[in-house]
Amino acid sequence: MPVSSCLVSRIGCRCAYRGDLTRLANRRQLESALGNELARAKTNGTTLGFVLVDLDRFKVLNDTHG
Repeated sequence: MPVSSCLVSRIGCRCAYRGDLTRLANRRQLESALGNELARAKTNGTTLGFVLVDLDRFKVLNDTHG
């Protein structure tokens, strides 16, 4: 595959896992990472803890406290 095609492919893949505006990980990244970690825990015979935080009015908090 030509280098330019690889670059487009990698950029497209990265964009699929990150928000356009914030560049933060999105639901697709969460699902992928969680699947990998669940598989790792199963392979190693360990447990997995998971915490999800949803902040209401995050924009106001971010604008106030940066």
